[in-house]
Formats: sequence, structure tokens, C-alpha cells
Amino acid sequence: MKKLLSLALATALALTALVGYGGGGVGTSGSGGSSGPASSGEPKVLAFPYKGDIATLDMNLCYDGNTAEVICNTVAGLFTHTLDGQLANEMVKDYTVSDDGVVYTFHLRDDFKWSNGDPVTAHDFVYSWRRLADPNTGSTFANYVSNAYMLNGAAVVNGEKDPSELGVKALDDYTLELTLERPVPYLLTFLCEASFRPVNQKFQESLGDKFGTTYQNAIYCGPYYVADWQTEYEIRLEKNPDYPMAGQVKVDTVIIKVVKDGNTALNLFETGQLDAIELSAEQAVQYRDDPRAQPYPSTNMNFLVLNEMNPILANANARKAIACVLDKQFMVDELYSNGSTVADYIIPRGLDFDESGKDFRDTSPIPAAYDLEKGKAYWEQAKQELNLPEYTLRVQTGESPASKTRSEFFQSQMEKNLEGLTIEFDYVTSKTGIENEISGDFDTTFSTWNVDYLDLSFFIDMFTTGFYANTGRYSNPEFDKLAELASTEYINDKEKRWDALREAERILVVEGMGVVPIYQESKLFLVADRVVNYHQSVITPTRAFANMDITQ
Repeated sequence: MKKLLSLALATALALTALVGYGGGGVGTSGSGGSSGPASSGEPKVLAFPYKGDIATLDMNLCYDGNTAEVICNTVAGLFTHTLDGQLANEMVKDYTVSDDGVVYTFHLRDDFKWSNGDPVTAHDFVYSWRRLADPNTGSTFANYVSNAYMLNGAAVVNGEKDPSELGVKALDDYTLELTLERPVPYLLTFLCEASFRPVNQKFQESLGDKFGTTYQNAIYCGPYYVADWQTEYEIRLEKNPDYPMAGQVKVDTVIIKVVKDGNTALNLFETGQLDAIELSAEQAVQYRDDPRAQPYPSTNMNFLVLNEMNPILANANARKAIACVLDKQFMVDELYSNGSTVADYIIPRGLDFDESGKDFRDTSPIPAAYDLEKGKAYWEQAKQELNLPEYTLRVQTGESPASKTRSEFFQSQMEKNLEGLTIEFDYVTSKTGIENEISGDFDTTFSTWNVDYLDLSFFIDMFTTGFYANTGRYSNPEFDKLAELASTEYINDKEKRWDALREAERILVVEGMGVVPIYQESKLFLVADRVVNYHQSVITPTRAFANMDITQ
């Protein structure tokens, strides 16, 4: 069996854990105690890589997958998910729903506490959700409260009503009432998101803008707490001894290393310093038959965002030209040999099925976009309409080798087939890239989105006018109307709902090309033999470390 760490390093980690966890004030530890196992022996330690650092430990300001994973493993929520993807209670004992489906009453456990010793109460959820919706907070995902159709959610987010008017209140310390504007089938799964985790008002207000900026300036109540965060290097999670289900948490320490290069990650895995890694395309070809290789199909959709604030990308023919000249099959076969599939659609396979078990995707064919001659014709038409014989587009891309390879593929395809077009690159960090998308400071970028809630509407809603995720600023009134009908009038009529979503998708990716779908992702991981219950979920949290174990 390969050892993850040397005995000396493991011992050092165990001694560090005795200091206690720091949320709620530097040097404090709640009720104190070691985070190591009760019995003698070496602590159980797992290590995983991230390609970039986390952005914050502020639940309401979380906006990326890595950050969400850390928060969801260190701050408990109302619900969580089991290994087989089923919803399970975490902080909720039980709940009731009104006959009209719009009032939820959650009865909470009274044995959760924050790392500063305060009890976790219904008031913490009320404060968190109001803070999330408050425009003064500046949350990228403030629209989550309106997307969950919380009463007055959109009005609060738009600054038309005070956050105190959001449809959430604490009936007492351990009873939380949520009122919606209409029934929401995906609500409970959605509430598992990191942004909906509770916030301790006293602790947050004592730090103001510094809340969540360091591990000492964060607060925890989940199965783990952040014991160290060295920017762009390493994050260390330790088992939380005060977590009510701590006896079920087997792994004592989770180390997350920032490793931007895939080959470096592979070397660290093969030398026992990492326990699971996602394989690059080249690595997938080499390792796909390895017994340690584990495939994880996903609902992740990968697509090109075309910023319509840019004059040329505001032209429908220019957008269609770009979509038509990208050889997606070549990209999937040569750059992503991990089971990913070409996508000319935006609603992923695996989200919803009819009564016979047929996937929505199989009932909703979308014609292939790749057509060189048609793409060149669209481009000539666009140049005439815009009177632009030559043009330069800047592609925003990441700094990793995989990101650079992908961007160079797009460059070669577009420059070769669209006469007069030059592609230049803006290399940015993940955080800067997201900030640029939000502000509109980009031409085009490659984006990956997983579902926030298991419903077909997610990948339609995100491209409606003004929606937070619609960073390309696509807008079409007919599309918006269909999306609205699917979420309101047709919500309980599956046939009409599917028809509306089919037509909305056609308008988006065929008629208007508001986004260029590239592929639906499948991931191939190498997982060390010693890891038990390793699992990649399609919903938050992507990985629940509390479910994992190690064979010694």
C-alpha cells in the first residue's frame, strides 16, 4: 500500500490538528479537542488537486466549483446527498409543505454549533438568504433567491424591496419558514447549494468585508473545518469534532493542493502524494484501461460564450459562422478522449425522462452545427453587414496547458476558415476570468457549467435576458417567454413543458446561436486503491469528503 505522506509529515499534521479550528476568532476552537481518530495510530489523510485556488470562504460570495466544494464540506446545509444521489437530511429533522406547495416549514436539529461555540439556528439561514439577495452584498449568485422563486426574491435582488421582505423567517430558533411565489419542484436540491448555507451574523458583521478572506476569518459547522489556506498552494481541512455526525466521518484530514499542470498531478498521484486526479485527454488514452480509472458521466455542458456587447458578435451571422466552422468531433476525439460527447444542444443528457424511460435528449434532436461551407457563407454575409473586411477577436483562456491547447484549437479552426479573422489570447486566472465575464470585459470565452438543480429548465433559464449566468448578454423575447411558460403555466404539464423547452433550445442554439455548445462532459479519474467511496456527483457538493474512507 502506498503511503500518502511520510510518517513525519503525518505526525506533524496530527500535532497541528490539536490546536483546534480557528473559525470564530484566531486561536479559539469551540469546545476544543483533537481532530484525529480516537484510537491510537496514524490519522487518515486524503489529498486531491485543484487546478486553481478557491476564491473565498464566504458562502454568499461563492461563485465557482472548487470554492463550493470546500464550503459544502465545512458548512452544513439543510440537506445533503447520499452516494447514490438521493436527497438526505443534514440539519433538517423533518419538514412540511403547504397544500398549495408554496410554504415550507423546516424543523432543524438543535445540536449543530459554529466554530465560535454559537448554536446554528434558523436565524442563521434567514440572515444568509437575505444577505445573498441584498444588492449591497454583491453576490454573483444573488439571483439564486429569485431562481428558487422565494417570495419577493426578484424585487429584493433588483433593489425594489428591502431584504427583510424576502419570504423567509424564523418562527423560533429551530423552525425555519420559507414562502415561495409558486411551487418549485427542484427546491430542496437547489437549497443544497453553497450559497444557501447558513451565516453566523455576529461573526460576519464583526469582520465586515474581511469575512471569508482567510481561513481564520471564516466560520464552520460542517463535517470539516479549514485549518489552513495558503493562497495558490494548499488548503487543509480537518475533521470537526463538534459535528453531530462526527462519528460517521472516517477521514481526519483532507489536503487540497493547487496543481495547475496535469502531468505534475499525475506524477504526484503515482508517487502517492495525491489520491485521485482527473485525467487529461492524453492521459485518458494511456490510462483508460487501468483498474484505478473510474469514469464519471456528468451533466456538465461546455460551450463558447460569445459576448454580444462586442459589435461583431452581436451579429447573428457572425455567431453562426463561428459555430459552423468548429470541428467538435475532432476536438472530442483528439483533445478529450475521456468519453465526452459532441453537443449541438444545451440541455444535457441525463436530466429528465418520460414515462417510458426515454431521455429528454432523445426526444429533442438538434441538427449538427458543423458545416464549413455554410460557416464561410455566414461569415461573408456578416462582413458585408458590418463593413469589416478584417477583425480581431480576443479569446479569454486559462493558464493551464489544457486550456491553452483548447484555445489554440479554436484559434486554428476560426483563423483557417473565417477569412480576415485574427484570434488573440487573454490568459487569465479563474477568478479574473469570472470577474471579466460578469463585467462584460471579454470577447469570447470557453465556459463549463454543471447543473445547480436537477431540472431541464436550468440550461434554458441561464440564457434568459438579464440572468446572472447570461454573460454573453443574449436576449430574445420569444425565448424568454417560452422559458417563463416552462417554469410557470406548464410546470405541472410535462408534455407542454417539454415542448416549450424544445422550442426555446432550438431558438437559442439553431436560430439565434446565443451560445455555441461544444460537448457534454465525461470525466475519467485515477483513484488510489486505498480510497473507499470515492464519488463525483453531478450536483452540489461534487465530492462529499465525509462519505469517504481509507483502507489502511
